[in-house]
Amino acid sequence: MNFNRLLERQVNKLLPGDIAKSPEMEIFLKTISETYNTFDRDKDIAERAFRLSELEFIEINAKLKEEITLRKKSVDKLDETLGIITGNTKFSKSDNLFSVVEHVNQEITDRKSTQSLFITLIANLQNGILMEDTSGKIIYVNQIFAEVFKTGRTPEDLAGKEYKYLLKEIIKQFKEAPHFGTLRNKSKVGREPVAVNKIELKDGRFLDGNIIPIYFEEEFRGYLWTFTDITESIRSQAALNEQKKLTEEILNNIPADIALFDNQHNYLYVNPSAIRDKERRAAVIGKSDFDYFRMRGMDDSKAIQRRGLFNKAVESKSTIEWLDAHEKKDGDTIYMLRRFTPYFEGDILKYVLGYAIDISDRINFENRLNKTIGEVQKINKELEQFAYVVSHDLQEPLRMVKSFIQLLDNKIGGSLDDTDKTYFNFVKDGAERMQRMIQDLLEYSRVDNVTEIVGEVDCSEIVKSVMKIFKPEIERVNAKIKIDDLPNILGIKSKIHQLFQNLIGNALKYRNKENTEIEIGFIEEDQFYQFFVKDNGIGIDPKYFDKIFVIFQRLHNKNAYSGTGIGLAICKKIVELHGGKIWVDSKLQNGTTFYFTIAKAGFKK
Repeated sequence: MNFNRLLERQVNKLLPGDIAKSPEMEIFLKTISETYNTFDRDKDIAERAFRLSELEFIEINAKLKEEITLRKKSVDKLDETLGIITGNTKFSKSDNLFSVVEHVNQEITDRKSTQSLFITLIANLQNGILMEDTSGKIIYVNQIFAEVFKTGRTPEDLAGKEYKYLLKEIIKQFKEAPHFGTLRNKSKVGREPVAVNKIELKDGRFLDGNIIPIYFEEEFRGYLWTFTDITESIRSQAALNEQKKLTEEILNNIPADIALFDNQHNYLYVNPSAIRDKERRAAVIGKSDFDYFRMRGMDDSKAIQRRGLFNKAVESKSTIEWLDAHEKKDGDTIYMLRRFTPYFEGDILKYVLGYAIDISDRINFENRLNKTIGEVQKINKELEQFAYVVSHDLQEPLRMVKSFIQLLDNKIGGSLDDTDKTYFNFVKDGAERMQRMIQDLLEYSRVDNVTEIVGEVDCSEIVKSVMKIFKPEIERVNAKIKIDDLPNILGIKSKIHQLFQNLIGNALKYRNKENTEIEIGFIEEDQFYQFFVKDNGIGIDPKYFDKIFVIFQRLHNKNAYSGTGIGLAICKKIVELHGGKIWVDSKLQNGTTFYFTIAKAGFKK
C-alpha cells in the first residue's frame, strides 16, 4: 500500500474534520509524504549500492589479488633492475620510495650521458664500426664504416637492416674475400676477437679488421665489427722498406767501412767492407770494439783508443777524425782515415756513425810526391845557382865583345860600305840584346832568392811609387789613371813593387794610342785579395793567354815593342811566391785585364 494514502486515511479517521482538512495538515502530510518518498528512494539506492558493492568487491578483490601478484613481480623486477644499475638491491626494500625514484633517475641520466658520450666517441673514431645483434640485424654503424666500403648509404639507412645482405655487397669488393662465417663462429666460440689483417680490395686499398664477440653476464649479445683503411700505411711502409733496401744496398756496396753505434759504443750495423766475414759481422752486432778485437785475437789497445775517441766525439758533439795505420805482414802499411760523427735529437744522443776509407794510395803518393818535390826543389836551387853563375859569368866575355865592337866601329866604321855597316849593326844589336837577356835571366833567377824580410805591404803606397817612375811617360801620353784604395797585405815589398811595375808598364807599353786609360783595383775574398790592372789598349788574342807567361815568349816584333818577354814570367813567379795565381782576360783591340791573387795567409816559401 502506498504510505501516503495509509497515512491520509488514519489522519481522517482519528482527527476532527476541520483539522484533518486544514491547510496546515495538508502541508504536514505532503511533507511526510515527500520525506517517505525520499527515504524510499534512498533505500532503493542503498539496496542497489549494496548489491553492486558486493559484486564489485568480489571483482576488485580478484583484481587486487592479481595486482598483488603483479606488484610482487614488479618488485622482483625492480630488485633485478636496481641490482643491474647500482650493484645492490637495498633501495627496493626502502620505505622511502622518493629516494629510490631519485637514485634511479640519476642513474638513468648518467647512463644516457655515458651512452651519448660513447656514441659520440665511436662515431668519430678513424675505424669503421658496425654492431649486430644475435638475430643478425645491424643495431649501429658509423660513418667511417659506410665510407670504407663505399655502401652509398648513410648509417641511418643501414641501422635495422640484415647484416648478411650488407655482407654480400662487402664481399664483392674484396680481391680474395675472407670466410666471414667461419671467422664469426671462431670468435663466438673462443669468446675473443679474431683479426682479419691486410685484406686487399679490388680497387687497390688494404684493410685491417677485427670480429669481436659481445658477451654480457655469460650471455652472447652479438658482434662488433671494426675495419680500418691501412692503404697509406701499407704504401708508406712499402716505400720505407724500398728506401731501407736501397740504403742497405748502397751501404753494403760502398767502398768504405761504415758502422753504426748506439750511445754505449755497441755495434748496431756494420757493412761488408768493414767486416768481410759474414758470421763475424753478424756476431758483432750488439757488441763493442773490445769484443770485436778479442774475436780477432788482438789486445785491447785499439779498443781503448777508439773508446776514447768515441767519448770525445760525443762530449764535443762534433766529428772526430784520426789516421789509423796498420802494418801488413809483407811490410807495407795500410792507412785508414777514420771518423766518429755523433747524431743528437736535442740533448739526446741517438747514434754515432763510424766511417773509414783506405787512403793508403794517397798517403803513399803524398810521400812520393814530397820526396819528388824535395828533389825538384833541390834541382831548382841548383838550376837557379847555375843560371845566376852562367848569367854572371857570361856578362864578362859579353862586355869584352861589346868593347871590341865599339873599338872596331871607331877604327873602321867610316870605311865600311852599306852592306858591311848592316852586318856590323846586326852584331852590335845582337850583343846588346844578349846582354839584356842575360840581365833579365839573372833577375828571373833572383825572384826565388828571398833575403828581404816578409812583412806588411801597403799596396796603395807601392802603386804611388810606381806612378812616380812612370810619371814622365804618363804625362807624355796624357794617360788617365784610376786607382782604388788598395789593401795592406803580407808579403815582400820589393817583389810586390816589381809586380805592379811590370803590369802597369805593360799597360802603358801596349796602350791605346788615342786615349790611354788604366784602372787598378781589387776585390776581397775569404782567403785572398784579388787585384786587377785593366787597360783599353791593343789587347791579346786568347790563343796566346798561356804563352805570355812563359819566359822569353814574345808576341810582337822587337822593332814594334821593346823587351825580352820575361816581364810576365817574373810576375807569375812573384804571385806564386805569395800563394796566388795570375791570369788574363782580353780581346784584340778591346783592352786587357790582368788578374792576380795574393793569399791572406801571406808569403809561401
